[in-house]
Formats: sequence, C-alpha cells, structure tokens
Amino acid sequence: MSCVTIASVNQKGGQGKSQGAHALTMVLSSIYGKRVLLIDFDPHGVQKLLCGYKENILDAYPSANISLIFEDKLLDIDPIRVSEKVDAIFSNYLLAEYAERNIKNKENLLSKLVKRFEEEYDYIIIDSLRTTGSLMTSVVLAADKLFVPVKTNILDESGTVGFLDEVYAIMEAYDKEIEKITLIPNLYESNVNDKRESLSNIKNNHPKYLKSLGYK
Repeated sequence: MSCVTIASVNQKGGQGKSQGAHALTMVLSSIYGKRVLLIDFDPHGVQKLLCGYKENILDAYPSANISLIFEDKLLDIDPIRVSEKVDAIFSNYLLAEYAERNIKNKENLLSKLVKRFEEEYDYIIIDSLRTTGSLMTSVVLAADKLFVPVKTNILDESGTVGFLDEVYAIMEAYDKEIEKITLIPNLYESNVNDKRESLSNIKNNHPKYLKSLGYK
C-alpha cells in the first residue's frame, strides 16, 4: 500500500480538529498496526501536548520543528519517536510568523516534506491551522484526503460550508485533486432540535462535500 496523507482541517477552533487528528493517528497505529507520521501544522502546537510532551519539547529537539521547511532546512527535519508505530513533527509560534513572510514557493514546501517521508510510513496525518491563507493552501496541496470535524449546530455548520468553498477554490486554482473530503459531525444529540436540523442540513443540502458520514 502506498502512503496516504490525511489532513484534519477547519477554519474555526473548538471543532475537534486537533483531537481528531491525534485520535486518527492512535487508531491507525494501535489498532491497525500502521506506521504513522503526525505533522502538527498549527502554530498553537497542541499535538506535542496530546502526545504527552511538555510545551518546550522543541527546545530539546529543534530538528523536529515543522518551521524548518521555511528556513531551507527541509532535509534537516528529524521526527520524534512517539511510540513504536508513531513519529511526529511538532510546531510552535514560529509557524505563525512564517505565514506572514514572503517565501519563494511557500505553498509547496509541505508537499515536499510529505514526499520526503512517504516511503517510510503508511499514513501521514496533518493537523492544520484553523484559518485560510497560504498555509492552508499548503495543507490542501499536500493532502490526499481531508477530514473535516464540525459541531452540529447551525452557525458552525454554515461556517464550515463557507470554509469548504475556499478549499474548493484552492483545488481549482492549483488543479489539485482531493480523493475524499469527509465531514465528521460531532457533539450530536438527537433530542436537540438545533443539532438535528444542522445534521439534516449537512446530509441534504451539501452533498458535494459529503463523501462519508458516520450517522444514519
């Protein structure tokens, strides 16, 4: 099997994006026995904490910092061994600073990193930043599939659809094919009208975004 790159994306915080990326990594590695590289591409750097490391872990392991791709040091990146089947490349505030800089070919640097490691892993999981712009373009170009957690309420559902319009615009502008975009409704309660209406909207009104949905 060739390596599959899956990015967990959403434009808004609190949707379960980072937790979803981490959970997917653990399921693929622990239950299915797959070799997984987890890439934290969010300046908030949550993945290092979810993996059980302290906030300052990159001080001790600077070669595991994703920001090196923007310093022309892609080949210097050395992932941290998290467990027998999982390695990780973490992030910190520097990623947000690089997002504002004019760097040649910036949107393709993450794709180059993925290509460097894809022969070593079954899956590469990317936890993306919660915004649009050049870094989100990098994520879309690097991914084979997109994993989009969304809270089941009307405001978050509507915002996610707007975000996906922007994702499709990136795909069209760069002639990029995404194999699958999977929406994952979370915090669903069948006895709450707002949540039932939101889930119905996702199912019935936005089929072009819906490839797989874990609710009947």
